[in-house]
Amino acid sequence: MTMRSQLTSVRPPVGIRAGARGPAPSDQQGEDVARDRLELVPVLPDGWRMRDRSHREADASGLLGFAQTAGTGVDVVWLTPVPSTEHFQSLDELIAAATARCATRPA
Repeated sequence: MTMRSQLTSVRPPVGIRAGARGPAPSDQQGEDVARDRLELVPVLPDGWRMRDRSHREADASGLLGFAQTAGTGVDVVWLTPVPSTEHFQSLDELIAAATARCATRPA
């Protein structure tokens, strides 16, 4: 199975937050809140828009960036805090990084 097909097979459906994986240990309460704020919205067959759910959907400041599967993982264009690009080996790594960004942003 190629990396692209592996990543496509774990793509979250529309409206599913990265935090929708079940309860986490109570000592990670801050991380749980950040995960609950992250939303991945499919915009292409192999791409997602990442949004901080603590902002209204129409509020552009809630847009974190865009991600798309690449031959060896996931490529990301971050829009906040400063525009940049990054590559991740897996969707789980991307979710962890996006969750960390949510945790450092004001709600």
